[in-house]
Amino acid sequence: EEAVANYDQALKMKPDDFVTLYGKSLALTILKQHETALFCCEKALAINPDCKLSKKLWAQIQIRLGIAYKQSSTGNRKENLELAITAYHNALQVCTQADFPQDWAMGQANLGSVYSLRIAGNRRENIEQAIAAYKATLRVYTEEDFPHEWADVYRRLGGAYFQRIAGDRRENIEQAIIALNAALRVYTEENFPNEWAKTQNSLGVTYLESIVGDEKENIEQAIGAFENALRVHT
Repeated sequence: EEAVANYDQALKMKPDDFVTLYGKSLALTILKQHETALFCCEKALAINPDCKLSKKLWAQIQIRLGIAYKQSSTGNRKENLELAITAYHNALQVCTQADFPQDWAMGQANLGSVYSLRIAGNRRENIEQAIAAYKATLRVYTEEDFPHEWADVYRRLGGAYFQRIAGDRRENIEQAIIALNAALRVYTEENFPNEWAKTQNSLGVTYLESIVGDEKENIEQAIGAFENALRVHT
């Protein structure tokens, strides 16, 4: 807050100073005042539209704004999710995979998450959009370079395949199991107990829906996964 006040004082002297506006937008982002930060960033970009760094910050603020709308407990839930989708799409127009791969991947991952929750539109198409966004994310988030992010996306991808309406139900469930097991390569009980337990629980639910192989074996796999989850979630 002190930093914001200092930037305000500087802007009284030079209201169109690009560097000061950029700094204020960054400080406001840290304070989670996303809409005001976005205004400052847009003003800075209007003054210096070719600044790559400012464009990146603008996109990052859009991503954070999307997260804020997604998590908001006030207002209309349906509208908030639509605003989140708009914010993520805005960010992805600036943050391309070529120029800002990590920010692009973060935007894609968050977009997938919101589409999986979306109330508006067609449920079948929303899940397809979520799956496409998660798969796009994995072009950047590799197991080697970003193991935690990679595992989180695979866990979410497993959930999306479980909910999938399009395609063959049998194949969707198998894809969900594959994705969840992939996440467990990183989410170990020792290193990530909460994530491990959540993934094990999801795996148990998914095995109960499996129609591939022996029914008895699938039930045993489900029981084993639920028992694993209970070692953490008592």
